[in-house]
Amino acid sequence: MILVSFLATAERASAAIVFRSAQSATSGILASSLAITKPTGLVAGDVMVATTSIVGTGAITAPAGWTAITNTTQGSAIRQFSWYKVAGASEAASYTFGLPLASEASGGIVAYSGVETSNPLNVFGTANGASGNAVAPSVTTTYPNAMVIVAVSFARNTTVTPAALTTERYDRAGGVSNEAADVSQGVQGATPTRTAVPANATAAWIAHTIALNEIPELTATFPSAYAWGSWLIGANSSSDQIATVISNRAWGVKIKSDRVDGRMMEWNGTSYVSRTLVNPLNWRLTQLGGVAQSTSFAPISSTPATVVTARTPSSTSVQLNVRYSLDVTYADDAELGANVYRLLVTYDSAQGF
Repeated sequence: MILVSFLATAERASAAIVFRSAQSATSGILASSLAITKPTGLVAGDVMVATTSIVGTGAITAPAGWTAITNTTQGSAIRQFSWYKVAGASEAASYTFGLPLASEASGGIVAYSGVETSNPLNVFGTANGASGNAVAPSVTTTYPNAMVIVAVSFARNTTVTPAALTTERYDRAGGVSNEAADVSQGVQGATPTRTAVPANATAAWIAHTIALNEIPELTATFPSAYAWGSWLIGANSSSDQIATVISNRAWGVKIKSDRVDGRMMEWNGTSYVSRTLVNPLNWRLTQLGGVAQSTSFAPISSTPATVVTARTPSSTSVQLNVRYSLDVTYADDAELGANVYRLLVTYDSAQGF
């Protein structure tokens, strides 16, 4: 009997962006700063996005540790700033944003777990208008499961109805009003434009669409041990062996054997013994995502061979069918008998190759 054993290794991580909490504030008139309380339950590694708006076109200064995303003005009426920050082990009780002298501002902070801390920002877009509803622009995300934040402001005291299919996280009315909502984008690609509606008469507005990256995640399943119950002199082909991969980044799969030459050796149940088959085990990818692939086999060895590479990120399972072939010689026929021959085949799936 010929026994092919499989061992799977893969990068794995626990991802999915989850809303933690939010805080918002208004400064009142003639203020020089805007203090926003730290989001409740914040832990190290959470990613915060702060959006603040000001009457007029003056600059707002973020506290230390915040990275600017973008800022936008609408005429001389209103200006909106957005930043992000990765929470450290110790965070202040509140964050104070500096305002131009004698200003009026509002803003908020939304916090999330499951965001890629080394590269939180996927993409952003801005839009503005002199009146009417705030229409946040479409952006094109490059990875699955991005968290899309829609942050808007109006140059008047008003509450805001969030865009359809989003979840509102704060709504702060004042001399300048600020509102934020979010929605998860399961598949990478263009988001729709999203419209936030003020309750009171319309005024100048600004909208930021900000998409955050999920923590890189790859989940793979590989075949278990496969027993070849029968063989013939000449080429013997296995049934398809199935592997599946879900990855939110570009990914690939490699394959190798535990023997340098890829030749099966007699196995006594715990270790290899003397007899070795003449030819190496061969492999080929027969299907990828239901699409037929190569018809040519290649020998396996201890040097990793690429099964697939640079595959597109996907939030759904992608199936790979791998088939094996073994050329049995007349010399092998005398050796095989009732003995068991074994080869350990290792699959490795990872992001970035």
